[in-house]
Amino acid sequence: MTAEASADDHPWTPLTAQMGDRTYAGEFRVLHGGEVQVRAAAGERSARISAWDHATNLAERLLVAIHEPGLPNVAAPPRPPEPMLGGPRRSEPIVDAPPDNRVGMGLLAAFALFGLGLARAPDALGGVLTFGFVLTGWVLAVMAHEFAHAGVAWLAGDHTVKAKGYLSFDPRRYGDISTSLAIPLLALALGGIGFPGGAVYLRNDLMRSPAWRAAASLAGPGATLVVLLALALVLNLWLAVAPPGRLFAAIAMLAFLQSTALILNLLPLPGLDGFNAIRPFMPKAWLPSVAKAERFALLILLGAVFLVPGFSSGLFGAAVSLTSLLGIPGQAIGIAWEDFHFWKASGA
Repeated sequence: MTAEASADDHPWTPLTAQMGDRTYAGEFRVLHGGEVQVRAAAGERSARISAWDHATNLAERLLVAIHEPGLPNVAAPPRPPEPMLGGPRRSEPIVDAPPDNRVGMGLLAAFALFGLGLARAPDALGGVLTFGFVLTGWVLAVMAHEFAHAGVAWLAGDHTVKAKGYLSFDPRRYGDISTSLAIPLLALALGGIGFPGGAVYLRNDLMRSPAWRAAASLAGPGATLVVLLALALVLNLWLAVAPPGRLFAAIAMLAFLQSTALILNLLPLPGLDGFNAIRPFMPKAWLPSVAKAERFALLILLGAVFLVPGFSSGLFGAAVSLTSLLGIPGQAIGIAWEDFHFWKASGA
C-alpha cells in the first residue's frame, strides 16, 4: 500500500540567517526529493539541495536571497564544504532528525552501569564490562570535544551550530557510522588508540576573525585535555583513600586514550585540529591542495599508526609520558588493556 505525500505533510522549522551585521528570520521545510522551501515576511524561495550541501545551509542562503535579491548566486549550490573540524569530510544527511538529549542521557546511564558492574561484578565479566565502560566513556569524551568546537564557534558568530544540533546532548549529531564509529572502533580494537572520530561542520565565513576560527579548532583538544585532567584527578584521589581495582584500571585506560587523542588532534596534519588552527592564517592559494589531502586524512593517519615504523611507538611513548606526569599508573593501564581486548584472551 502506498500513499502520496503532500507539502502539508512536511512541517515548517524556524530559521535565522546572518548577512554581515544583519539577521533575517523565517522558516523552512524539506520536501521529498530534496527540495528546500523557505518563506519569510518578504517572500518565498525554493531550491533543490545538491549532493554535498546541507538542508539547513541551503535554507539559510535562500533566506538571505529573499531579503538581498541583488546579491548574485546567493542561493547557488556551494563548492564541496570546508573540511570539518575533528576529521575528514563526510556527507551530511539531507533531512536531519531533531536532536534528542535522551540519547546522550542513555549513554551516560550505560557508562555508569558499566562502572558499577566493574566495581561489583565477578572477575569473569571484567573484560566485557571494561570494554563497555571504555567504549561508552570514549563516546562521551568525543561529545565533549565536539561540543567545545561548536560552543566556541557559536561565540565566534556561527549560530548555525545550534540549528544543526551541535549544542545538544545527542552524539548522533557529531558524525556518521564510518568516520565516527567504525574507524575509531577499529583503531581501539586493534591498537588501543584514541582515534579522532566525531566531527562538526562550522561556518568559517560567519566567524568574526581568523583568530576566532583558530580558537574554535583548538576548543576540541582543550575539552579533551579537561577530560584527561578530570580523570587524572579522580585516579589520584582514589589512590589516596583506597586500593585500585578493575574500575580504577578502566578509568586509567580511558585517561590514556584521552592522552593519545590529545596528541593526535594537535598534530599539524590536514584534517586534524592542530592543522585547522593554523589553516585560517594560510595563503588562500594553498587551500585547494589542502582540501584534496584532507579527504583521505583519516585513512592516511590510520595507515601511519599501523604501517609506518616508529609512528605508533612514538605516539604511545608520548601518551605514556603524559599520563605518568599526571600520576596515572602505567600498570593499571596495562591491566585494563588486557581486559579491554578480552577476545584475545578467550581465543588464546
